[in-house]
Amino acid sequence: MLATPVATPVWSYFADSPYPEQSIMGGMAVEKLPDGTAHSVLAPAGAPSGYCPLDLYSMGLIGPEEVPDTFFISDSVPDGKGGFKGGDAVPVTIAGIIAVNGPRVPSARDSQHRFKFEIYLLYEDGREPDPEKLAQARGIQAAVIQYFKLATKGRMTVAPTR
Repeated sequence: MLATPVATPVWSYFADSPYPEQSIMGGMAVEKLPDGTAHSVLAPAGAPSGYCPLDLYSMGLIGPEEVPDTFFISDSVPDGKGGFKGGDAVPVTIAGIIAVNGPRVPSARDSQHRFKFEIYLLYEDGREPDPEKLAQARGIQAAVIQYFKLATKGRMTVAPTR
């Protein structure tokens, strides 16, 4: 079980109260227990989450100097509640990752940070789009733009093509 707490939580955009956020790309929000073991802390089912520093590095949005150490919980097993529990915390460092895999190419300085996307609304030929569905599509578009701005602390921008 790899501890992947998010760099920038997004819960406040989607909920009224905080919830634990683990990387949307995998891993767990982990809580160390007084007895030296640890267990995963789960968000509500389907709750949006952000990116951990390892994700942001992999995406080319931050350099290795911005990736803090994390840890892997050895001997993790299911806890019967949808999460995991385990034993010793094994350190994981970006230096160790780079030693095995090499540095990210291109670097954060040279990687893409601006992306474009489009939302398509299908409607019958010869008819105007339903105004409610069009408003809903525009709302989804605005939420996607805001999500990436929040989740990457503004390091990634997403804009509609038009």
